[in-house]
Amino acid sequence: MGQIHKRFTDEQIRMLFRKYSQGQLSQGNMQELLGIGRSRFFELLQVVEHGAGNKAEKVIAIGGAVRNKFWMQNKADVCGRVIEAPKIEEATALGAAMLAGTGAGLYNDLDEAVSRVQKPGEIFEPDLKLTSEYKEYFEIYKEIYPALKPVNKRIYDRFRVE
Repeated sequence: MGQIHKRFTDEQIRMLFRKYSQGQLSQGNMQELLGIGRSRFFELLQVVEHGAGNKAEKVIAIGGAVRNKFWMQNKADVCGRVIEAPKIEEATALGAAMLAGTGAGLYNDLDEAVSRVQKPGEIFEPDLKLTSEYKEYFEIYKEIYPALKPVNKRIYDRFRVE
């Protein structure tokens, strides 16, 4: 398995989560250090919602990241939507099996396939007070990031470890 984060080694990530779980780092510190705040996830969600023409009531999350309850709660708080993490071990294989089952006539359609194989999992409700704060911070970020991009690159180039 490759490195789990582009800026930190796996050991550094483990150390950060140990410090967080021991109360030595705040949620904000973790978000800032790992780059898991509002920007990327929220922008992607906005694009998908715009393309679909409506607002998602909930987001269904799959994959290894769903094991990280901190991250899932953060996603719910950031986007202001319920995050559902169904109990699915191998989402890709399950999706392929549902498509094959539908094609072979085991299911009438994909909606039936989903309803028959879906296993409810954990639900993460957003803290709407945090959602409001993140929205305000994100508006500021959208103005600051382009202005600081060349400065950040210079800092990165100067201090990167190879």
